[in-house]
Amino acid sequence: MKAVKLELYQNLVNYKKPTSFQLKETYPLPPYSTVIGMIHYACGFEEYKDMKVSIQGSYYSKVNDLYTRYEFGYNKNNYDLYTICKKCSSVQQNKKSKCNKCDSNEVEYKYKARGNFFSSKGVIGGDLSNKSLYANVEFVDESKKGNEGIAIIRGVATSELLVDVKLVIHIMPEDEQLLNTIYESLKYPKEYLSLGRREDIIRIDDVKIVNLSEEKLIKAEALKYDAYIPIDMLGKRKLKTNATIYNLNKKYDKVQIKKDTEIRQWEKVKVIHGVMDKNEIAGRNNILKDEEDNIVFFA
Repeated sequence: MKAVKLELYQNLVNYKKPTSFQLKETYPLPPYSTVIGMIHYACGFEEYKDMKVSIQGSYYSKVNDLYTRYEFGYNKNNYDLYTICKKCSSVQQNKKSKCNKCDSNEVEYKYKARGNFFSSKGVIGGDLSNKSLYANVEFVDESKKGNEGIAIIRGVATSELLVDVKLVIHIMPEDEQLLNTIYESLKYPKEYLSLGRREDIIRIDDVKIVNLSEEKLIKAEALKYDAYIPIDMLGKRKLKTNATIYNLNKKYDKVQIKKDTEIRQWEKVKVIHGVMDKNEIAGRNNILKDEEDNIVFFA
């Protein structure tokens, strides 16, 4: 049994949790889908190749950093309604029967694209509470609402980053003939590869093909690295652990929910996040090891 063993380093990295938004939280190690996606990109695979992956590693610390956050939305259904006074020209949000400023009943209702609006006419938008800012803002009738641009909202949010990450990854494709393809693609990549965000470039310290062997542990053995340990490896015994449990994405199938609309349906792997020197693998378990005596936790 053979696998590709990859050792790599990253300086600052975020492996984003799908449910985090204002604070972009990170997993302690990259999830399976992130690693498998990187391998497919490096190899130029245009369709999914089944593979087993083991992910281990460590990091020095965590820091928080600011980043620019964008929200996008097509403007066709992204308009706000305003009441414009014909007498004093004041602008009020929402529909009003009369002007709050001069008490006039001479009002009209107009629409404006929400957020900053980028179109062939330039940037339209601003704080409409200040008349000097909305003097040149284009308001339109309901009949003229279009979709010639995209509403863009820009703001500041916080990202959680891991510092000085070292990873040990084992890759075993279901098709053994792909072993050399994966090895060559990681040994001589066509460009700098990233793992996590696009800017999270990796430094490949070592890549090799290793032999794996199955053995039975006589006594408990401490973890050399933090590791994702699939719960399935523990068999049917009742799980008793203080370790964090994650439900990680691995691969997806496209499922059609209605005409011309598909969603990704993910296959997930429930894992324990084992921590080096704090957690150990109990004796009497059958495990896989590579030729350098590293335990491999395939999922």
